[in-house]
Amino acid sequence: MPPSETDVFNAVGMTFLDNYPASAYRMQGMLEAGRQRMWTTAWREGDEAPDGTNGADRIRPEDYPVLTAFLVREPHNRKDRNAIAIYVPALGRGEAGRIGHVPRKEAKRLANSIDQGVAYSAAVTEILGAEDTENPGIQIEVWAVPST
Repeated sequence: MPPSETDVFNAVGMTFLDNYPASAYRMQGMLEAGRQRMWTTAWREGDEAPDGTNGADRIRPEDYPVLTAFLVREPHNRKDRNAIAIYVPALGRGEAGRIGHVPRKEAKRLANSIDQGVAYSAAVTEILGAEDTENPGIQIEVWAVPST
């Protein structure tokens, strides 16, 4: 992946973790609480801006709160030498914060760049179907951090 691109995908392997499904419910609550705070403090419906728009007109999807995530290479993973684990520190330290893995296709593209020193930022941007414990979806956005 070139450093200027953003990649969006769903995490995999979440249902195999000890903290599942509690982690999905906690992340859903954190995202919703952040969106509610944003709505009530920064974008109150009916507040008119100088351009004549109201709060609801000014909300954009990219303004929504996200949960910071970290990507951790696992080159010694027995199932996939390109494996990249995803951790959300807001859920806890160590394994408590682990939410799954980058899907194989995306991991294959990212692993080489990470091994060559490219730094990436990541965030959980959406919980898709948290109520469906058999088929959850955690949407992750990943982008390269420009080198200084």
